[in-house]
Amino acid sequence: MHAAHKARFYTKMRSRPPFLRTSTWTVSWVLLHLLHSVSFWMHAAAPELQHWFPAGGQVGETLTVTSVGKNNDWPPKIWVSNPEVRFTAEETPNTWSVEIGKNIPPGSVLIRLFNKEGASQARWFLINETQSFRETEANHTMANANRVPIHRMIHGRLSERQDVDTYQVALKAGTTLIARMDAYVLGSTVDPLMRLLNADGRVLAINHDHYHLDPFITFDVSRSDHYYVQVMGFPYPANASQRFGNGDGYIYQLLLTDRPYMKASETLKEEGSVRLNLDGWNLHDVRSPPGRSGILPRYSDRATEEQRRLIHMKNLSLEKEPNDRLETATGISQAARGSLDHPEDMDWYRWSPEAHTWYQLEVQSGRLGYEGDCLLKLYSEDGKEMASNDDAAGMRDPRMEWQSKDPQTCYLRVSSLLKSSQPPTRYRVIARPMRPSCHLTLESERLNIQPGDSQELKLSIQRTFGHSKPILIKALHLPPGVSMPLVTAEANQKEILLVFHAAHSSRSYQGPIRIMGVDLDNRWNQYVAGKETVTTSVNNGVPNGYLDQVFTKVLDPWLTLTSASEGMDNEEP
Repeated sequence: MHAAHKARFYTKMRSRPPFLRTSTWTVSWVLLHLLHSVSFWMHAAAPELQHWFPAGGQVGETLTVTSVGKNNDWPPKIWVSNPEVRFTAEETPNTWSVEIGKNIPPGSVLIRLFNKEGASQARWFLINETQSFRETEANHTMANANRVPIHRMIHGRLSERQDVDTYQVALKAGTTLIARMDAYVLGSTVDPLMRLLNADGRVLAINHDHYHLDPFITFDVSRSDHYYVQVMGFPYPANASQRFGNGDGYIYQLLLTDRPYMKASETLKEEGSVRLNLDGWNLHDVRSPPGRSGILPRYSDRATEEQRRLIHMKNLSLEKEPNDRLETATGISQAARGSLDHPEDMDWYRWSPEAHTWYQLEVQSGRLGYEGDCLLKLYSEDGKEMASNDDAAGMRDPRMEWQSKDPQTCYLRVSSLLKSSQPPTRYRVIARPMRPSCHLTLESERLNIQPGDSQELKLSIQRTFGHSKPILIKALHLPPGVSMPLVTAEANQKEILLVFHAAHSSRSYQGPIRIMGVDLDNRWNQYVAGKETVTTSVNNGVPNGYLDQVFTKVLDPWLTLTSASEGMDNEEP
């Protein structure tokens, strides 16, 4: 080697880190060790599950779905809350074959992916009655729109840059089109927008926020023709961009139907008789006697528990006009159906609560899909205001807790908060007696413990309707070797720490457990703890989180007990 080259070589060697001033064999060993460590950590992580695409399927359907989330060690194991829905991993990563049983009721199931390192968060998969239709790209214009038969549940995703999904549907004169999009309630990362166009491209209807951020359009068809429904959306939570967004999390389902669709059904008590009241669209051929709601149209594949719960209600009184003054109030027992017929309208109801009883007072209107912003006030017999609320129930609906004292006649008044809503605003006003209760909320839905270690889990306690009793907290379905001491939450405690311990001899385990509380003086009063999926906050003025989801709470946390010398010998199926 030339002397100058030799000098440069040794200068370079002196400038290198000490661990590289060694032999080629040593350097190779170090690099191999580093690569092995990186590979180990890549494969050691628990699987992630953010969404399913499509988000659901029809009863009895077999389909292929994609899991959205990082899975370094394919395939993970899977847990489904109902064995009638079977997921089988395919060779392609993040791809699954799904068989939905023929006898499973419409609704939804919870799913987790897991490996020996832990489990994903629980995510939902919808089970619909309506036949599925899978979106195919490209479909961003009317010219290449997906042709969809009427009465289908479309499963789509805004995956292309500034994506717009377009669907062509043939409609008959004399029917009403219902186009309902579910995205926000699925936990999607899109703030969706939907519009309806005729064959000439003229916009006939547009909607952005109907149920929270999810759009909803109805259209009375006067001419038989092809029509077009277009879906697009912005990022959620919002960012600085003003353009339409796209991504793996921009999932949605879109119901297109001209069949009976109920907004609300009620049995009304009127002058000694009972009659059935149906409110919705395409209901002209629907017939059912009172009390036999089973032959009525079902829930039209509503996505969330809250949406399904609100549709049907029994034993409502009917508002009687005029009732715009305390002196002319309509008498009710627990609930009434009413309407604000003009912006200045106010409806008074006379009500006699039982003494020393807790009540939930609320108005259901926005959550049923009606426009307006209702205000609810409670007055004493002498006209003194005792309580007021305008939006505690969400979707502009008022709700409040109130305890009666001595026997008295009270008055409920429903009015428009801003006095600017488009009349009429229909609503239900409800005064429901309630028992003292508790909501138990877990800080996390997953626990990871190693043999010989302990893990803490914070439990928050929200007492409602005057609950003031000590609660005994216990854990159920723990595997052998894992324990959680019984804990008593005193009447004034708002949170408590639960401590789980795994014995040195405990074996590896994966599965759901249950944490529940019982009143010390009445073991029949039981409360199941879970992790809330409904959260909302504001970050620098930008709203984020979700006020309604398919499941509002995941009840059974997942326990991972990891032993370095064992695989997953004990799994909860």
